[in-house]
Amino acid sequence: MMARPLYSLILLICLGIALLLVACQEEQVKSTQMTQDLKIPERLSPIYITDQVNIAGQVLSIWFNTGRCQLQAKHPKLKVEPIWLKSKAPCYFIKSPGTDSVQVYQRDKTNRVLAVVGTPSQETAVGKRCGTEIEGVVIDAAGKMRVSNVMRSGSIFCADQGLDNAQYELFARD
Repeated sequence: MMARPLYSLILLICLGIALLLVACQEEQVKSTQMTQDLKIPERLSPIYITDQVNIAGQVLSIWFNTGRCQLQAKHPKLKVEPIWLKSKAPCYFIKSPGTDSVQVYQRDKTNRVLAVVGTPSQETAVGKRCGTEIEGVVIDAAGKMRVSNVMRSGSIFCADQGLDNAQYELFARD
């Protein structure tokens, strides 16, 4: 009498294992089909960082993204959306003359201004960090950024030559 319930239990366990194995095989087939159907779009242009600075507790990076310049910031407390710059890539922060540090104009107690050079010309030598357009980036006390509406263009500017305070003031006032 005892053999029949034991036989039923063994049969039930074997059936459960068989169903589990079939279900696992179907999951593998589904996941294989899903990955085979996905097509990854190709990028025509590479994406990489052209310049980076740590200022006021946040890291600012200029990205070469599909021929355009994108300013990205990592702030410890804010979620900062990337900003597309008007200049064409590659773009670089303006440095203080004779140094490797980014030139920062402290307009008042709350606003800082950085300048970005971009839109290289045919006359720019390979490896030189020069361009024909400069635009300003204003950072307020809270860490929020905005791009100045003022843009300077017309001659060749290089990142290592710096700018005078009057130019930074124009970027800050717009």
